[in-house]
Amino acid sequence: MYRPKTKETRLLYEQFLALVSRYLGDVSLPDLKSAADEVLAILKTEEGTDAQRKAEVESILDRLSDEVFNQMTVLAQQFVDYAIEDEGGIQRGEEIIDVNVELDESEESGAEDEGDEDDENRSDLE
Repeated sequence: MYRPKTKETRLLYEQFLALVSRYLGDVSLPDLKSAADEVLAILKTEEGTDAQRKAEVESILDRLSDEVFNQMTVLAQQFVDYAIEDEGGIQRGEEIIDVNVELDESEESGAEDEGDEDDENRSDLE
């Protein structure tokens, strides 16, 4: 769930919530924030076209005019501290980077050789 970090982004988030609430009607604050977070996540993604993002937003908020969609998009772009937090409050960035680790064969065989020596030492003690 998005949480604003600065005074400016808090004000933007309040404007964004007000805009989203126009399309949801009378809902609880947690439901409003949940819907706003979904819309914000859609608008912050760089995948797809504007038309595709608008269709996704409309699946949550019903039909939007192009003007309102553009207004939401402009607001979303101003959330400079945007990061998603999981339920434990830990931030997850928008991008996950995989790192491959390759072991040198000598390192692998060295570890096996050490294990063999340990086995030999154990048998000497017995």
